[in-house]
Amino acid sequence: MSETLSGIVYAQNKMKELYNFFNTTFSLHEGTWNVVKKYI
Repeated sequence: MSETLSGIVYAQNKMKELYNFFNTTFSLHEGTWNVVKKYI
């Protein structure tokens, strides 16, 4: 039972990490794109 629970918690933490990673990457990309658009 506890193994299943820790597995779920681990998976949730991994999902959060991925989510944060993609959010950061996307906002960085968006920021770069906005700068590029200014100069076009």
